[in-house]
Amino acid sequence: MKPWENISFQKIKQASVDGGFMQVLFENGDDIKIKKDSFYPQRQDLDWDEIYFNSFEVVIPTFEDDEVYIPWDKIRVISDVEFSNFMASKAEEQAISVGRKLKALRTSRGIMSKELAERSGLTPQTITRIEKGKQDVNFKTLQKILAAMGYTLNDLAQLSLDENSKTFRKLVQKLNGAGLSRSLIIDRLIPNELLLKLSDIQRENPPLLLDEIALSIAKIFNWSIESIWSDSPLSVDKTSFQNAIYKLPSKANIAQVIAYSHYAKSIAQLILKSTSQLARREYPKNVEEIENQYKNKYKSLSLENLLEYVWSLGIRIIPLSDTGVFHGASWNINGIHVIIVKQRTDSHARWIFDLLHELYHVFAHLEEEDSNILEFEEISPFSNQDDKEVEANTFANHFIFKGREEDYAQMCVEAAAGKVENLKNAVLKVAQRENIEKSFLANYLAFRLQKQGENWWGTANNLQVNQPDPFEIICNHLHKHLNKNVLSKFESSILDRALVKI
Repeated sequence: MKPWENISFQKIKQASVDGGFMQVLFENGDDIKIKKDSFYPQRQDLDWDEIYFNSFEVVIPTFEDDEVYIPWDKIRVISDVEFSNFMASKAEEQAISVGRKLKALRTSRGIMSKELAERSGLTPQTITRIEKGKQDVNFKTLQKILAAMGYTLNDLAQLSLDENSKTFRKLVQKLNGAGLSRSLIIDRLIPNELLLKLSDIQRENPPLLLDEIALSIAKIFNWSIESIWSDSPLSVDKTSFQNAIYKLPSKANIAQVIAYSHYAKSIAQLILKSTSQLARREYPKNVEEIENQYKNKYKSLSLENLLEYVWSLGIRIIPLSDTGVFHGASWNINGIHVIIVKQRTDSHARWIFDLLHELYHVFAHLEEEDSNILEFEEISPFSNQDDKEVEANTFANHFIFKGREEDYAQMCVEAAAGKVENLKNAVLKVAQRENIEKSFLANYLAFRLQKQGENWWGTANNLQVNQPDPFEIICNHLHKHLNKNVLSKFESSILDRALVKI
């Protein structure tokens, strides 16, 4: 068995930047250090200090509010000669596979290779070499050949030359086509006991095990196991997405958005099922009543206190740690509200702001059953995508700063004499004098400076409360209210996997 056939060779455990190097620790213990320039030597827009990772890729934010992905196999190719040689041989196999598929499509249309050459503007010799896998074909040429035969790239992808063989690779490829990412499949959708079996066996997975895995995923997305193994494309029920209030980024992968939204709502429904004993209390009538209720019960604004307050209203709160797709969400499911919070940082202040932001959406925008809000942009005090986001930010800022956030920001600027290098001490001084938590003020200023093109997050992050782990705090509050006895073994396993921090 080759090392890369074990999933621990592929899964990333930790990733960080050290000077001019990126260091990646894989689950099998391989600790790899690679020059950053090995990946994108010409790019100057990568914010390496803010990298994060999921199980199968490292993600580098850009200064243009975009992201660049480095998959695990690219890291391995650069650092592992044996794996690089293996991937080169796989590229040859892929060329042969593409060639065989093109020939099968051509013959099914009854087209001679000479005729195809004339239609596509290529030479007959080129067509022959491509079909034999002896010549690489670029994307533009591939499209030209397919169009000349009346086919699309989807037709090529869906063609199976060996319909009777079942492999995990084929399963993942089929699910990818429906918007399910590999990390979602591996980290969330396969129950633990099946995942352990999958990582312990050789490349040729037993068909029975693959059917068990396919059936588990089929249950979540309401598919039949036959449809998963068929040549027909899968589609995800769009209900979880169609009723959403959102503004979708132009670069969003719509299939992934729909698939992950369906998954997230299925987790929310499991939470509702296992917390059905909780009664919903009457919500406060206005912002002033919300703040008064909280102040009368709690002396300070902390994550623990805020969670206790929101749960006391009968609102369920779920932490998820999956990267990408959306940054938070809220649902009204049969009259009961569920909030999903997601953060890449361990800053209590960031989690508190996000929770307050979503709480306002619950109070103000989710009165209708089956309505929901999906946050596709990072939640920040300066989000201005639409009026609803501005209202939610205003509420969160007022709850934290009593509406004086700009006053405090100006005090900091004056205390720092307008110099960024003096801002940390200014924040500490103003926070102590005005009796406000320094982490909230630091984050507000960091977002404010970011809007002006200045990156002050390195300093702001040093002023945060990070312990105990906020993800674990939210999980612990959730577990206090869960009655998992009402869940099936499968449901319980899927819920457990959802609440594991990646």
